[in-house]
Amino acid sequence: ILVAVDANVEYECTFSADWITEVDAEKADADTYVHTFEVAPNPTAEVRSTTLSFCGNSVCIPFTVTQAGAEISHVLTVDAENLSVEYTGTETPITVNVQSDVEWAVESDAEWCVVTPASGSGNGSFTVSVSENAEFEVRACQVTVSSSEVENACVISVAQAAQPREADPDW
Repeated sequence: ILVAVDANVEYECTFSADWITEVDAEKADADTYVHTFEVAPNPTAEVRSTTLSFCGNSVCIPFTVTQAGAEISHVLTVDAENLSVEYTGTETPITVNVQSDVEWAVESDAEWCVVTPASGSGNGSFTVSVSENAEFEVRACQVTVSSSEVENACVISVAQAAQPREADPDW
């Protein structure tokens, strides 16, 4: 950041932020000095601000420096994309692991496919339990893991086999 100061009196520049440093101050002409400041990258998502005060002869002129927060990219992944289940359902629930640095929620779009727990935070896991399929057709649903802090949700496709038909008797 370059700041030009026109002054016909002696002055000093003061500030208290540790993320900004004055790297140079040189005389441009008789009454103008150019101050050069270096600003460190903002590692947080929060906007930060400080005031540079140019003070001389009992007068202070403030100059505010505001820096935008960094775009933080959060993580939300699961270790399964597709689950295949026999028509009998799950005797033992299927564990799905979540890798994340945010709070997340899990939802199934079918009553026959239950997820537990319905939410979590950070790295964790949830289970998927599927009841028996009494129909003679394959059925499918989706389990969605999402977070308000992540743009794209993780979708797991669950496919369950159909109830087998009994063979016709051989008369």
